[in-house]
Amino acid sequence: MLLTATGGRAVQAATDPGYDWDDGTLQGWSLDWGDAAPVNSTTAARSGDRSLALPVEGDEYPGFQSPAKPAGLGVGSVVTYYVYAPRNARTLEVKPYVTDDAFLEHFGDKVDLRPGEWTTVTFTVPSVPNIHHLGIEVDSASWSGRVYLDDVQWTAPTELPPVVTTGPAREVRSTTAVVTGTVDPRGLATTCHFDYGTSRRYSAATPDAAATADVSAKLTGLKAGTTYHYRLNCQNSGGRLTGADATFTTATKATDPRGALFEAQNLIYGSHIGAWDMDGGTAISNATAGANVMAAKIRVIKWQMWKPPCELRPTDCQTEAQFNTAIDGIRRLGAEPLIGLPPIWDQQCATAPDAWSLAWQQWIIRTAGSRVRLYELGNEPDHYCNMTGQRYHDELWVNAPVLKAYARTLGHQIFIGGPGVANTDASTLANVETWLAATKADYLANGQNRDWIPDFVSTHTYLTSAENDTQAHAQARIDAWGAFYDQLGAFIATTFAGLTDEGFPIADQVKLADTEWNDTIDIDWQGNEDGAWTDFYINAMFAMLRGHGVWLSNQSTIASHNGGSFDLLLPDGNAKLLYESYRTVSTSDPRND
Repeated sequence: MLLTATGGRAVQAATDPGYDWDDGTLQGWSLDWGDAAPVNSTTAARSGDRSLALPVEGDEYPGFQSPAKPAGLGVGSVVTYYVYAPRNARTLEVKPYVTDDAFLEHFGDKVDLRPGEWTTVTFTVPSVPNIHHLGIEVDSASWSGRVYLDDVQWTAPTELPPVVTTGPAREVRSTTAVVTGTVDPRGLATTCHFDYGTSRRYSAATPDAAATADVSAKLTGLKAGTTYHYRLNCQNSGGRLTGADATFTTATKATDPRGALFEAQNLIYGSHIGAWDMDGGTAISNATAGANVMAAKIRVIKWQMWKPPCELRPTDCQTEAQFNTAIDGIRRLGAEPLIGLPPIWDQQCATAPDAWSLAWQQWIIRTAGSRVRLYELGNEPDHYCNMTGQRYHDELWVNAPVLKAYARTLGHQIFIGGPGVANTDASTLANVETWLAATKADYLANGQNRDWIPDFVSTHTYLTSAENDTQAHAQARIDAWGAFYDQLGAFIATTFAGLTDEGFPIADQVKLADTEWNDTIDIDWQGNEDGAWTDFYINAMFAMLRGHGVWLSNQSTIASHNGGSFDLLLPDGNAKLLYESYRTVSTSDPRND
């Protein structure tokens, strides 16, 4: 068959031979549903001397199908069937169809059969992924007998599926790899993803993304010393095709000398109890709330001090008992505590009433002791304290190596990240890059002291009222956050390329974190009263976090706003729709063990 192309779209050129049954066989046709199988027959023929007889038992509607994947049949093909009804037939209709890769039928229009004549039935194949079968259904009100099918033909597709090639894997490390491929979209809008897993069953997939030529994706959370299979999988309106299977084997040693915590794959399932609750509040004091937190398998919980400790200021302060109640409560819920080090809001900025100090930060680390390993230095310093990336480095980050060294004198190791900036956009990226470049300079200037380099880089992602008005707007913003994390990850890889910690690449050790996320910034927003919305949003967020290599995240919050739009739970600890959507995802992910 000859295909030509106009504007990138294939156009009809000739017909395929199709089926005529003159060889005396069924030519692969079979019963799709109904009671009686088709048979080759000489009773009626439009051409030659044979046709396919389709048995009909009154008041039934049997379906008859071709062999799988007829050659040359595709989206836009015009299929012609010729169907004969005997002279004594009455009230007969036929419906042409194709089945897709889920074996669902896609029907054309009904056509009445004229008794004693060959009726021409035409059907244009709709946009269906992976066409499996061509078929025809016969509908009878009460008549029983046989109708006859002959000379089934079709034209070439008007829309062709993409040409897909799986490429090599690169940057293969112990827990990450970049897989590549190419696609020719045939002039049609095309999306691609990679299927991957430890066998050809491909137990995981990257998110779908628009593709035009070169395609790549970073796989995270892989097991060290393991062989993985992968393939490129693309679809356009002409159909879906997959590239050949390929493999890579991850490095046998862990890429992170800091231990199992940084190999964890479940820390994106986190939340936050820090809104005004000095002792942790409902999330840890209410038995119903605690049970719900554990039922949702929340793995990391963020919290911070709102007032200076009473040891440093005896009035208007936060007690050690309140601090311990929060920390111990988080641990009883089975979660890893993530503690914010001041400043966490505008009352703690320099010269403010509760101005932060190194002594305050050291008090937190000393009092927490071995119960807490993860700390975030600052909270939205760009929003509350007007800090640029350079100021954040100069005023806050210079304390990070001091605090890490201080913890070691107390007999334990801590890990610190930041800056927890308020937005995840281009201007934020520039400031974060400035800070990261400065930390690299610190590392080199201080005898390659790993303490200067952050353990994770954190931002916040909240939808605004202009972004949560429709699913399309929300998805566009969530996709933009994914692109941000890709850019940030690429900058980290480039900036710290060639630097190692105990022989392992530092670039692999700088994790990405989304330490506060929610679908609104308005506590009174009513959108979370819609389960269809919360299901969409939670699934979209976790797909973005997984798909772009985010290691840790915290939904904000568990139960700190009197059941308002931020919260997963009501004031009595019972579940909201947002919680139900969250739990569905967090408990169905096998990586959240």
